[in-house]
Amino acid sequence: MASNPLASAATNTDMKWAFPTLDNPTIIDLSKTGSQNYWKFAADQDVIFIGSTSARTLDKLQTDGGRNIVLLGGEFQPSGDSKSATLHFLNLNGSVHVEGVHIDSKNASQDGIAVGGAAGKQPNVTVQNTVIENIHGTQGGVHADIFQTHGSVGDMRFYNVTGDTSYQGFFIAPQYDPPHKSADFENVNISYNGGSGYTYQYWFLDGSNQQPYPVTLKNVYATERDGQTAETGSVWPKAGMGDMSAVRVGNQITWPKMPYTGAITVGEPAKDFGDLSKVGLNFSITADGVHSGTIGDGTTTSPPGGGTDPTPDPAPTPTPTPSAGTPESGAPTKWIASTNATAKVTGSDGNDQIAGVEGKADTGGLAGGRGDDTYIVDQAGDRVIELAGQGVDTVVSYASSYKLAANVENLTLAGSGAQNGTGNDAANLIKGNGAANVLNGGNGDDHLVGGAGNDTLQGWNGADIMEGGLGNDVYIVSRATDKVVELSDQGVDTVKAAQSWTLGQYLENLELFGGAKANATGNAWANVIKGNSAANVIDGKAGNDVLTGGGGKDTFVLNAAGTGTDTIKDFQVGVDTLDVRGLLKAAGKTSTDAVKDHLIEVVQTGANAEIVTHLPGHEGTKVAVIENADAHAVAQTSDHWS
Repeated sequence: MASNPLASAATNTDMKWAFPTLDNPTIIDLSKTGSQNYWKFAADQDVIFIGSTSARTLDKLQTDGGRNIVLLGGEFQPSGDSKSATLHFLNLNGSVHVEGVHIDSKNASQDGIAVGGAAGKQPNVTVQNTVIENIHGTQGGVHADIFQTHGSVGDMRFYNVTGDTSYQGFFIAPQYDPPHKSADFENVNISYNGGSGYTYQYWFLDGSNQQPYPVTLKNVYATERDGQTAETGSVWPKAGMGDMSAVRVGNQITWPKMPYTGAITVGEPAKDFGDLSKVGLNFSITADGVHSGTIGDGTTTSPPGGGTDPTPDPAPTPTPTPSAGTPESGAPTKWIASTNATAKVTGSDGNDQIAGVEGKADTGGLAGGRGDDTYIVDQAGDRVIELAGQGVDTVVSYASSYKLAANVENLTLAGSGAQNGTGNDAANLIKGNGAANVLNGGNGDDHLVGGAGNDTLQGWNGADIMEGGLGNDVYIVSRATDKVVELSDQGVDTVKAAQSWTLGQYLENLELFGGAKANATGNAWANVIKGNSAANVIDGKAGNDVLTGGGGKDTFVLNAAGTGTDTIKDFQVGVDTLDVRGLLKAAGKTSTDAVKDHLIEVVQTGANAEIVTHLPGHEGTKVAVIENADAHAVAQTSDHWS
């Protein structure tokens, strides 16, 4: 192993985290590489980039492969909006260390730094003594994060980092398997620079369906926008999310039930942690550190120690990469970007990542072949070709609507706005984004995951699992084998069923559709339940429920007194029936006419008929309100009381 040329690389700044140990690294002086901004490296190649502010400002730096990559200094300013990142380290095998860098996005919609590992790898990440400013993103467009992971990573370490953003700061939710290992923040200040309606400066976890990882916070700051509170508008998980909730005491935000140590302080520190007078300056390498790479006249020099020259394959147009924390599934071994939308692109026998031509329908076809392939598309007409038995494949879609082709298993919606996703005849995993999605499963046994928006999930045929996540979601179920999953504090959700259905926990509303006789049963919550045009049995269970029959000969079930007061919206005297057997049984009573036996009384209150009980322990307890009904007519219809 060669001596580490970084031993004296940075003497002008405060360093908490040491450089990684490098083996005979390739050294690239960015002042001598012309317009080149993309490099591809061997999996075992260690690399040092030197970028001095005394040389020039660069628009971006993107790498593919490599083991340990170190970036020393540099001024970076993106030339325009992009779904990529200014510093984009892809397919890493070991670690990346960014030291003393200044990124000024000048309000371009583009991530500051993005990192992703090679297949089966979790690279460590260090960002130190760095300023990342004027990041500009929106909820409805490119999110543009200060830092984002594009795959599972190991230990993330941020020290002396200052930045500002209009929408998102550190987006490091564990959306991958395995989840990230840890995150350590010290002397970090992220502030809001205006523009977007939301500014989540620290985003650690999407929801309870993800595995949290340890986070350490020391001298970490976030700003609070006018009209918002930091515990709900600056961090995620935010307040009101059950066991995941952020808790604010004074100006300190903590997560008592999460593996997070320390706190985020609401406000500004006495001084910025990243000092523009220091970052990007005065880096030096020991005497044997000769630069290599493409020189201004097109010639190259040999890397020290006979390493591999980093001259890349022809750099593709930067491919669309997920900007909202939902990047490609897994880590590809080969990255292919189509340059001709009418030509067929063919992958390898490995796990390929294939990107279509941005803004055009790839009618020629994207064919990954064998392996677990990932396709990045942005048009409904992007054609994906897969054959049976060619692996578990995933489409990452930025299109407003996309339907999976045959033999493709998974679909992830990765745009920032509303999107639709439809499966095929196989068992599909379909994931939404943070906006409003319509997810349709198709004919297989599908798993639909909505995300943070107000989503509509429809399984169609098969035994489907549907998880709406945050937002006011609608579930359309067509088979009794379907399963609907909701957690606490995830919005007001509605199930629409074509057959008898009982609401599960944390679901609020139920509607029957179609013309078949069916039962609609609530839960312990306050439910809104609606029948269809046929004869229905409507049972709200406990809670103050609102019940509508819907036009058929319906039966409304009244439950134990004291468990809630139901409102019946459309009771038809002489047509519909009140079932009070459960109400009487709970009080130890039976009767063939509860009104005549003075166990129940119907009282007129305004336009409504109210049902009150004369039962042991519940004298005068109101159990139901029948809207727009005559109390005498209701009471005289004896078949209501059996």
